[in-house]
Amino acid sequence: MANEKSEHDRLMEQVRTAESRLAFAIGTFVMRFAMLEGAINHAIGVILRTPTMDVTKVVTAPIINVNIRLDILSSLINGYKMKKETRSQFNTEIGKSRKLNDYRNWLVHDQWGGYMPVTDHWQKIKPEVREKFRLKKQNFSPEEINKKSDDCARLIGDFYDTTRAYVSRRDKPKPSR
Repeated sequence: MANEKSEHDRLMEQVRTAESRLAFAIGTFVMRFAMLEGAINHAIGVILRTPTMDVTKVVTAPIINVNIRLDILSSLINGYKMKKETRSQFNTEIGKSRKLNDYRNWLVHDQWGGYMPVTDHWQKIKPEVREKFRLKKQNFSPEEINKKSDDCARLIGDFYDTTRAYVSRRDKPKPSR
């Protein structure tokens, strides 16, 4: 009997396994999102005709908020002449980046509610104040987070492809008037 695991021990082992899966999924997503930020910085640098490292130091390093970087990129793509398809593609990528950033904020900020063994999900709780105070909750699973990581990886490639398409056009970048 002493060698048999108690119900509590089995549950704790299940929670530890679930925590490991969750941590791995979150870590992968966070790393890919950081690479996505690099692709956004690169696009800004290409449009400004500035080396990416200089853009990172001068323009984007002090701007920690990803949405502000996306606003800068949006202003640039709408202020420079480029093919309509390229502008449209950049706008699509910016929209997808904003959604992934909102997801990232939910994932890495606010309070974890706990593990739900029956559904194999983790729950997060976020206070929301509009007309009145309420707690908003969202469930996360490693599988869902991995799908978002894959979306992030695809978006990185899309940004580089669109940036390459912008560079490959024949006319030189000029601000539109």
